[in-house]
Amino acid sequence: MHYYTDGGSYKKIGIILVTDIDGNILLKKTFQNELTNNELEYEAIIAGMELAQNNDVIYNDSKLCVEQINGDFKIRQNKLIPYSAKAKKIQKEKNLIIIWIPRDQNPSGKSLERIKRKYKNTQYESY
Repeated sequence: MHYYTDGGSYKKIGIILVTDIDGNILLKKTFQNELTNNELEYEAIIAGMELAQNNDVIYNDSKLCVEQINGDFKIRQNKLIPYSAKAKKIQKEKNLIIIWIPRDQNPSGKSLERIKRKYKNTQYESY
């Protein structure tokens, strides 16, 4: 199976999504704390990996996170090391393939943008 993942923030809410190729949400999780976008991308990738079965494929539009997991980019931010280590462990255990895709080809990213617009259109300023 193929899982599409994305993470991002709006105001003080962090949101991660795992979707199928049609953008159907398989998992949605929100965070009240202030994680960086890279941390949210990692959270999304790891969530997708945890849903995945052996030999499945995970797609994400964060080149940094994908390449760090695949070992092609160095990790320069210490707070990303535990995320990468966890992702690499799951990747190895399940023999998962992690692939970078452009943002405009990520159905999870499109679903995330729709969710952000809903938050923007609410009357609440603080979450």
